[in-house]
This record gives sequence, C-alpha cells and structure tokens, in this order.
Amino acid sequence: MTAVSEIYSWGYSDTYASLYIDPWPAKHAANRAILEFLLDRGPQTRWLDLACGQAWHFAHLTGRAQMTGVDASASQLAKARIAAPHATFVCEDLRTFAPASDAFDLITVFWGAYCYLADWSQIVALLTKAVAALKPDGSIYIEVLPIEAIETFNRSRFAGKTGFRARRTAQSNQWTYRDSGGLHRMISPPLRYFEALLEGHFYGVRVHDDGCFMQHLVAYRRRECRGPAPPYSSG
Repeated sequence: MTAVSEIYSWGYSDTYASLYIDPWPAKHAANRAILEFLLDRGPQTRWLDLACGQAWHFAHLTGRAQMTGVDASASQLAKARIAAPHATFVCEDLRTFAPASDAFDLITVFWGAYCYLADWSQIVALLTKAVAALKPDGSIYIEVLPIEAIETFNRSRFAGKTGFRARRTAQSNQWTYRDSGGLHRMISPPLRYFEALLEGHFYGVRVHDDGCFMQHLVAYRRRECRGPAPPYSSG
C-alpha cells in the first residue's frame, strides 16, 4: 500500500488544489447536493470526514455542523486548518484511528480515499469502526471508485491534459496511479461489497452515479440493532 504521509508531502499539497479540487466542479457539486440533504439536523450535527484532505467540503458548508476531519498527511491538514478554521482536525492513519462510539450524525469518505488501504479486510475494519461511531439514525456517505472506472478516467480531459494515467495490475481489484506526487498503489473492491457490508446496519443504502467515474453511496439512518458484516474477501 502507499504511504500517504510520504506521497502527500508539502510540495504535493501545494499543487493538490489545482489538480483535484479546481478541475472537478461537477463532482464537488454532486457532493454538495448530497451533503445539503444529509446535513438536515441543524448546526449541532456532528460530522466526521475521514481522509479529509484540505477540507474543501468543510470550507463550503461552514456553520452547517460541528466538523471533525482526520487525515494522515500533516501538510494536507495545514491547508485544511486555513480553509476551515472552525473545524477540528486530527492527524492520524485511518487504520489506527478509533472514533468514539455513537458520537457522529454523519461520516464521509470522499475521493475513494479507502483505496489507499492494503486490502478489503482493512476497508471492512475502517467501515466497521465508522458504523460504530454513528449515532442511531446517523448516515455514511462514501465516494466509491470502481475498478471499472479506471478506463473512464484515462479517457477524461483531465488525464489528457496532465498525462496522468491509472493502470490495473494483475490482481483484479488493484491498480496504480502516477502523478506529480509519485506512485499511488490502490485497491478498488466492487461496489456490491460496500452495499452488502452496510445494508444490514441501515434503513436504506442508495447509489448515485455522477456520470463520470464516481459512485456516490449513501447509507441512511443507522439501525439500533446492527446486523453482522457479510464474509466478503477482496479476491
């Protein structure tokens, strides 16, 4: 797996917005529309963003929630604290971060950030902690990056302009992506794994396709009684 704190260096963070924030207005518009719907409980809503990066979403929804962001990159969090001074930020690896139980109304994971984890078991561990950290009736919003979307990305205007490319490896759900930060080693389990993992815990799980390469998965309203996670592997 990729060492996030090494890839997301100070130099890379300085160019990150021009690569992954400014060129993607449609994606961010989809994020914001879904968040506007989910942030319906007033400013006391407690929102946790895992792998928050430079906190674009917090900065554009000031006053809508009590916001906590977690990221493994100190340089990304330095940018985040400037963009969203009203939020609380924690520098920690997603594999070791352990949020309190029943603490949040909304938990988000954008840009397929889970792809940096080593395998499906680590993703299951992360999402199991996330479900436990939700209050009853809380929701999870994940931007899922399907492995099939790699070719769509490679044909995009962004890929053509930058020359950046994603390449699928011999392992069916693994891929690499090289950009100005270096080589990112990623994993993209199928969307159905996420749906099956979450559906027993929530009253509803829905997916919105943004027409590009992201699948916006929202698991609505955590149940009081939580069902067991299905035994999927990443093979």
